[in-house]
Amino acid sequence: MIRLCVAFLLSLVTVPGFPQSAAYPSKPVKLVIPYPPGGGTDITGRAMAHRLSELLGQSVVIENKPGATGMIGAASVAKSAPDGYTVLFANSSLSISPAIYKKLSYDPVRDLTAISMASSYPFALVAHPALPVKNVKEYLALAKARPGEVTYASSGVGSSQHLNAVVLQQMREGLIDLATRGGLGAFVEVAELLRVELHRLKTVERPAVIAAIAEARSHGDLSENAEYHAAREQQGFIEGRIQEIEGKLSASQVIDPSGLDAGGRVVFGSTVELEDEDTAKRVTYQIVGEDEADLKLGLINISSPIARALIGKEEGDVAVFQAPGGEKRYEIVAVSYI
Repeated sequence: MIRLCVAFLLSLVTVPGFPQSAAYPSKPVKLVIPYPPGGGTDITGRAMAHRLSELLGQSVVIENKPGATGMIGAASVAKSAPDGYTVLFANSSLSISPAIYKKLSYDPVRDLTAISMASSYPFALVAHPALPVKNVKEYLALAKARPGEVTYASSGVGSSQHLNAVVLQQMREGLIDLATRGGLGAFVEVAELLRVELHRLKTVERPAVIAAIAEARSHGDLSENAEYHAAREQQGFIEGRIQEIEGKLSASQVIDPSGLDAGGRVVFGSTVELEDEDTAKRVTYQIVGEDEADLKLGLINISSPIARALIGKEEGDVAVFQAPGGEKRYEIVAVSYI
């Protein structure tokens, strides 16, 4: 069962003019959904935002900030002004993350206050009709008979879906979690996800928001029409996201790291083992694109400071870059293409 809650940042001290004032809200309220458009959290949040807009008499503007299983969006709200105009629509990952990640840039208990549970719904395990199973027992039996071949997909490491799937892994070894699989498959899956999102934006969300704008116009006076302004804001987001995805897909190239021949140099797609010169601790990273990057999985963005310092270097070289805590120096132990 997944539970969604609405949370927003509250200061630990009383803030003058905080929504105790009768004038609140005097401007649009931003509702941050820390997941991509089209998912369960996003759909529920949009339904609630529409109703809140009617009740408050102000636009409630959706801003999707996906990434890191909701942590990017949550962090942005935790660091926003505590004035009641930035709201987080979070799911149970908000309470799960502190238990599985050692360091977060925010404290959900200290920096955010839960206001209300918005909805709850059950999980379902589904499979392609061609898979020869009809229930969980048969699914686990198949995984036992074909170890390493039976996979499942969850919405991301640390999500409720992922943790439920981990229970299945504990029940039957040999299941492969696509959310934690690296290599070429990850690159291809991200490109396909972008194509699916682009199709949905063009065929579902774009027509829907155009219809919403037309309906809002029919109500007259647009200056006081919260639905109209909310729809226009959403239209701007949709068109911007369409342009962003089209740009990424047109410039993208799927690279199989196992086929690279870079002569031992660090290039895009390569996997690098590093040793911290200060602590002698070793880490391994694969250099990937922005959309595939996930530090928890050892996938670092090609444009990150550490990746820029590594590109072009070879085994035995030292990469130096500026981290938030100061200068870091890593010796390159090994470079591989896998």
